[in-house]
Amino acid sequence: MQRTAKNLILHLEKHPERIPTAFKFIDYYQDRAVKIVQQYEDLEATELSTDKVRDLKERMKGTLASLDEAYTEQFENVLNDQMLSVDAELKVMEQQLDAEGIKRPTIALDLDTVDEDGNQIYNPYSKQLGRKRKPPKIGRPVADLQKLTIIPEGKRAMVIHRKLVQSALAIFFGALGAHLFYRGKTFSGFLRLFLSLTFVMIPLMSFIGFCEGIRYLFMSLDDFYLQYVEDDDN
Repeated sequence: MQRTAKNLILHLEKHPERIPTAFKFIDYYQDRAVKIVQQYEDLEATELSTDKVRDLKERMKGTLASLDEAYTEQFENVLNDQMLSVDAELKVMEQQLDAEGIKRPTIALDLDTVDEDGNQIYNPYSKQLGRKRKPPKIGRPVADLQKLTIIPEGKRAMVIHRKLVQSALAIFFGALGAHLFYRGKTFSGFLRLFLSLTFVMIPLMSFIGFCEGIRYLFMSLDDFYLQYVEDDDN
């Protein structure tokens, strides 16, 4: 759910005109998902194991699983117009190629990937031009993913701290430009504050700040370091 939410928010930032199509995700699903998780944690903390508590926890887990699917469906709805446009263009091009007698080979996506430990996951359906690939040796690491970072040694803790603080300031005080002041962007911070207080645009600025904060929070450390640590420091 977090990964889907992150990608959807990043997409909406690039295409703000599509925000109305994601109103369920913004106004309903996000708040409900957080609330259910918090309530589940509260029940866990009680350490009760009665039938009623167990039944309620199972229902909560089932609802979260359904929300996971709902997030994906919301993202697909946002992309629907774009996918229809691409599909139409592809059909026209395919018809043109067929009319000219040009054969189009069927190429499936290579879906082999790596897990969190850096071990390659074999997908038996992965093909290229109809040739099946051999499965890799089980447990053999593809790469030491933990070492692939651009953050200088000794700065990782500072980057994490800065990422969390900047995210919190944007989410809770974005309308006042707190995260901009934190980054040293004084002019931008005063401009945000001026717009919020002078033109009574606090709800809009709060929403923009919330989106910015979520984006900071879900960015990879390397991306955050490049955009908001190294760039700001320079």
